[in-house]
Amino acid sequence: MIDLILAAGLACLPTAQVYEQLTETYSETRAVSGLSDRGAILEIWASPEGTWTALITTPDGRSCLLDAGQAFRSNAPEASGELARDKVKMPGPHLHVSE
Repeated sequence: MIDLILAAGLACLPTAQVYEQLTETYSETRAVSGLSDRGAILEIWASPEGTWTALITTPDGRSCLLDAGQAFRSNAPEASGELARDKVKMPGPHLHVSE
């Protein structure tokens, strides 16, 4: 996974550093995340103002910027019953999903 990310030329930093910058500089919080078949986590962070950032977070604790933009809006339907995240144990303490 790391080799693919490096080959793509993505900007990667320690996850804690990326999360701190997204929350403190852009007022973004994690809006959506999903676990890939390769063990990485795709994350979309968004702010109340509509800015958004897409990351891929690797199992070794690095997050890589995929893209960023404006006018974020969620089209996800309201979840009912047991959520998928309750069925999958996400690796590592830095990957806690906040509500």
